[in-house]
Formats: sequence, C-alpha cells, structure tokens
Amino acid sequence: MKFKVEVRTIILENYDTGILPHMLVSIGCLLFVFHIIGAKISNDCGHAESRRTFHNMMMCFIVLLAAMSIVLIAGGSMCFAHRNFLGDAFKKGLLSSMKLYKENETVKEMIDRTQLEFRCCGSTSYKDWFEVSWINGEDINMEHPDVQSNLKHGNYYGDDVPFSCCRINSSRPCIFHKWLIIILLRHLQTSINEAIEEGDPEGGGDAYCFSQAPCYTIL
Repeated sequence: MKFKVEVRTIILENYDTGILPHMLVSIGCLLFVFHIIGAKISNDCGHAESRRTFHNMMMCFIVLLAAMSIVLIAGGSMCFAHRNFLGDAFKKGLLSSMKLYKENETVKEMIDRTQLEFRCCGSTSYKDWFEVSWINGEDINMEHPDVQSNLKHGNYYGDDVPFSCCRINSSRPCIFHKWLIIILLRHLQTSINEAIEEGDPEGGGDAYCFSQAPCYTIL
C-alpha cells in the first residue's frame, strides 16, 4: 500500500501514509509468531506426557491472541478511515495536477498512467477536463475561429479529453483533440503520393483517408 501510494505522491495533495503501513506489517509479523507458538502449545497439549507443562500456557496464549485481535480490529478501522482521507487527497491533488498537464511532463506522464491503469477520466468525471486548459497552444491553430471561440484569458478550453481517457475495449473510436490532426495529416500524405504518381510532385493531388472512401479533397 505504501509503495502504491508513494509512487503517486505527485498527484496527491497533503497526504502522508503515516505509521499505518508499518503498523499493519508489525501486526502481521506478530500474528505469524503468535500462531507458531500457538501451534506448538496446542500440539504439546495433545500428548499426555507434555500436557502438564504446556496446558497452563494455553490461557496466557488465548489472552495474548485476544489482545492481538483487538489491535487487528483497530488496524482495520484505521484502514477504513484512511481510505476516505486518501480519497480526498487524491481528488484534490488530481484536480490541481490537471492544471499542470500541459506544462509538466512528469505530471502528465503520471496522470496518463493513472487514468490508463485504473480506467478513469478526471477526478470526479471526464467533464473535469472541460474546466482545465490542458492543451498546449503549440499543438493547435490559435488563429482558427473554433479555437478563438474557446479562448479564455489566452488559454484554450475545449470539450475533449486526453488520450489516456480512452477505453481500450470500447467498440467505438475514441475521439480526442489530436484525432483531427491525424485526419489532416492522412489527407496531406495521400495528396502528396497522388501528385507524385501523376508525375507532378509540386501539383495538387487527391486527398483521402481511405482509398475506397466516396469523398475526396484536392490539396
């Protein structure tokens, strides 16, 4: 648990694992030792020749085991309470980290990895990305009318999400802001190929996404 949390501290806000992981490991080790001792006592009490020596230890062992059970319940309660604390830290931290998505490569990588691993999108929902300017201005045409209409204080706010929000097993294509770029690049590539094949590399050529598609564009 400590390892899983600490590798994501960059997207957690005001969170500290504290003594909980050490406490749980300690309880586990103690229970392991106690049960070995209990097995020894129980085995020796099963034989008449050794019963007299170990049967008085049985009550002490039961008391110690009951005490350990109380500690174990306390550890479980701490885990339950810690879950809510971790959830709040993750929610606030992810919202803050999303604002750094386009500027900090380390934060971007961690958010993408987290969304892909846990198949999630945003902090509470995918709409959280609509409130964040997460697209770098260098990746889009800032002079385009559609882009201009979504500019606020010089930053672009769109209704799309990063690629890591896409579901791998989805039966439909996942659309995000770079999808349009892929289509345009495909049109440019096919247009260049068509122009070369027609013997006029500097001229225009038919552009398309798929050769069997009914719509063509001259570029």
